[in-house]
Amino acid sequence: MATTELPLLPGVPLQRFQVELDGRTYGFDVCWNHRVLWWVVNLYDADWNLLRASVRICKGARLQRPSRPGTHPPGEFLVQCLEGKAEPGFDDLGTRVVVTYTDAADVKALLAGLAA
Repeated sequence: MATTELPLLPGVPLQRFQVELDGRTYGFDVCWNHRVLWWVVNLYDADWNLLRASVRICKGARLQRPSRPGTHPPGEFLVQCLEGKAEPGFDDLGTRVVVTYTDAADVKALLAGLAA
């Protein structure tokens, strides 16, 4: 299974990076919101055109709900709390909480296996 872990850093309030997912490059801004005490992510294409804004990183979050077909990564993101049940805090990204991406072919194979 091809899974990519986003390169998140604990305790860094503003993070910007690009990652290749399913053969295309996407940009990410990950920001700590001091007012409400949670993390949000913005998703961009390779040229930093905004695709999805201010999605909260929380347990069970679906980060890539596409509004325009073909613009978003075709696989699936998963927010995983590796220990504890609390929502991600300021120092938790990349340590207690990770965000992974499973490519589209593996998601399709997994779903086909579940349907069989």
